Amino acid sequence: MQHEALMDVMETARYLNIGRSKLYEMAKAKMLPHLRVGASLRFDRSVLDEWIRQEMWVPSSGTRDEE
Repeated sequence: MQHEALMDVMETARYLNIGRSKLYEMAKAKMLPHLRVGASLRFDRSVLDEWIRQEMWVPSSGTRDEE
C-alpha cells in the first residue's frame, strides 16, 4: 500500500460523490473498506476501486434480449 494512495474523508467523499456523514455512516457499519490512523479514517484508492468493481451490479446475459 502506498501512502500517496491514502485519501482522507473529504477526498474520499468527493471521490465517491457522497456526503461526509454518509461516508462515516458506511465506515462505521463496515460497509466501506477503510483504515483507522489514530482518530482519523483513511481510504486506499485502489482498494476502493476494487470494492466498487465487486459491489457493482452488472446484468447477466441471456435475459430478455434473447427471448
